[in-house]
Amino acid sequence: MRMRKGIAFGLLLALVVPGVAFAEGYWNSYLTNVRRGFPSRDWNDTDLDAAHTIVRLQGCRDEVPGNDPGDWGTIRLWKHAGIFPAYSMGDKKLFCYTSAQGNWGEQAGSQWFHFTVQDYSGGNDSWNVFDASKVEVWY
Repeated sequence: MRMRKGIAFGLLLALVVPGVAFAEGYWNSYLTNVRRGFPSRDWNDTDLDAAHTIVRLQGCRDEVPGNDPGDWGTIRLWKHAGIFPAYSMGDKKLFCYTSAQGNWGEQAGSQWFHFTVQDYSGGNDSWNVFDASKVEVWY
């Protein structure tokens, strides 16, 4: 009976979060006091599966208390190109005061990736920085 419940839960998860349930890789971290252009760590998607590349931010905050719960961050996925500069795979604006994710779809071929925090709520004042209590990446 317990085995059937586990299988049913796994199938439900696969239906609810497509491209994530059987992802080849995963890592998590957090962001504290980052500024525009901040790069994440690199990861290698060896394309062993058909999983989508997904970045989820939870608990996003900027330094401006008056705009909660509308805090957001724009994440840009970068694909490395060997000896050439990395190139953008596009931006996702995540309204992540509670939680939001960006899905860049399946990335074909074995490649290295990273993301950058391109922009965030709260304005461009020098004192304004961005936090996310949890960052999750599936690939």
